[in-house]
Amino acid sequence: EEIDKSSKTRREAALWLAPSNTSTDLDNLREQRDSGSCYWLLEKSKYQQWLKSARSSVLWIYGIPGSGKSVLASFVIDDIYRRLPSSVAVVYYFCNGRSTSKSASITILRSVLHQLQVLLPSASGIVEEACRESPYSVAQFDELWEVFRKLVRAASVVYCVVDGLDECS
Repeated sequence: EEIDKSSKTRREAALWLAPSNTSTDLDNLREQRDSGSCYWLLEKSKYQQWLKSARSSVLWIYGIPGSGKSVLASFVIDDIYRRLPSSVAVVYYFCNGRSTSKSASITILRSVLHQLQVLLPSASGIVEEACRESPYSVAQFDELWEVFRKLVRAASVVYCVVDGLDECS
C-alpha cells in the first residue's frame, strides 16, 4: 500500500507539473546534425570558460534564423553529457516560435522542472511537497519558479540549455 501511495503522489506531481516532451526535439536535432559538424565550438575559449566556470554563468550563442543554432544546442547538450560526470544535471528546452504553447515561459519551466525531477533523487520530494501545498491542480508560474530555485540549490551542478529564447513569450 505504501508503494501505491508513493506512485500516486508521483503521478499527481507529474500532472501538476504538466511538462512537455523535449527528448523528441533533441533526437530530431541530433539526426539533422552532420557528422563532424559543430566541433569548432569546442575550440572557442568562451565555450571552454563557460564549461569550467565554478559559478553561475551564461553562454549566449546568437545568429541569424536558420543558421543552425538549434543543431548547435543539441551538440552542446551531447558534449556536456560526454565530458562531465553523470552527477551533473543537464536540462534543456527547444522553443518554437511557430507554436504558442511551445514558446511560453511557463512551458519551458515545466519541462526543465520535470527533467530535474527525473535527474535528481532529492527533487521528487521537493516537487511532491509543492504539489501537496498548492491550491491549484496545475502549477502556476510563481510556484514553479520557487520549486526551480529549490531544485537548483539542491543540485551540485546544473547546466540548462534553452534554445530559441528569443522566440519565447
